[in-house]
Amino acid sequence: MRLISKSFPWTIDIDSGSPITVGDVWDALYYALQEPIVNSEWGFIARDVKLKERVENAMAQRAAADPMADKQPKRIDFLGETTLFRGLEKDDEFAKAMLLPGVKAWTETWVVKLIS
Repeated sequence: MRLISKSFPWTIDIDSGSPITVGDVWDALYYALQEPIVNSEWGFIARDVKLKERVENAMAQRAAADPMADKQPKRIDFLGETTLFRGLEKDDEFAKAMLLPGVKAWTETWVVKLIS
């Protein structure tokens, strides 16, 4: 199963030898959004002043809530205030548009809906 979203540019793949559970989806979302933002992603973010400000504000809020928090930007910071899970939906046209050229589509691709 592949997860994509209109709120973030990453794909999250859940590759399981057994049926995928709700817990698998939660875990995959959590761990993917805890990943540090890498240099190439920061280059994309830094070009958009409002996006960069949103990420930096989210980092500051995360650090204020937990002084031991990692100071490096994380993918969750990319979302700013839009971090509440609203569900999954099918949108085959969006999934097709998000598919990297030359990459085979996954059998199941779902769009993660997030709200603030």
